[in-house]
Amino acid sequence: MTTGADPAGLSVSDAVARRIKEARGRRGWTAKQLAEQCAARGLPRLTHSVLNNIESGRHNAAGERKRDVTVDELVGLAMVLDVAPLHLLALPEGADKDTAVRLLPDVAVSDNQALVLWMRGEKALPANDARLYYSSTMERLPAVDSQRTTADFARSVLQDRAKEIVQGFNEQTAQLAASAAARMQSLITEAEQALGEGASPEEVMALLKQASES
Repeated sequence: MTTGADPAGLSVSDAVARRIKEARGRRGWTAKQLAEQCAARGLPRLTHSVLNNIESGRHNAAGERKRDVTVDELVGLAMVLDVAPLHLLALPEGADKDTAVRLLPDVAVSDNQALVLWMRGEKALPANDARLYYSSTMERLPAVDSQRTTADFARSVLQDRAKEIVQGFNEQTAQLAASAAARMQSLITEAEQALGEGASPEEVMALLKQASES
C-alpha cells in the first residue's frame, strides 16, 4: 500500500539497519563479531563503532538519522551475512501492518510483498510511470520473467489507453451537452420573441419543430 501525504514510517536506512541487526542475530553474532567478520572479508572500515552507528542511526532530536547506510555498505554486509541485498531492503521482521518504508517524502510502502516485487522489477508501484518501469525492467530480465513483465507492461499500456478513451468520451460528452444546452436556450429565446410579437401557440410550436429538425 502506498500513501501520498507526508507518510510516517521508516526511512530506507532505518529499515536496512533493522534488517542488518536481524540478519546478524540469526547468525548468532554480536555487532563486534560482525565487525570481525567484515574485517576478515576485506571490509575493515565496518568497525564495531561504525556498525553500532549504522544500527542505531544516531537519530537527532527531530528523529532524523545522522548515519545513513551507503550502497557499498549494504552490498558488503549482504555478502558477509550471506543474504541477498534485497533481503536487507525489505520491511523489518515482526513489523506491524501499519509500518511503512518511505521511498520519497510523499510515498511510503507498508505492503512488504509490493515493496519486494517493486525492488525485483516485477511490479510497478502506483506512484510509478508503469510504462517506463516495465520497459526498463524487460531489458534485464531472463526470458521467462520477461514474459510476465511484458504482460504487465501490455496491461498498463491498455489501462492508460482506456483512461485516454474515457477521458476523450467525457470531454466529447461535455461538449455535446454544452451544445445541446446552448441550442435549447436559443429555441427558448426564439419562442419568447415570437410570442412577444403576437404569434399564436400553433405558430410557436411550428417554429420550435422546424428549429429542432434543422
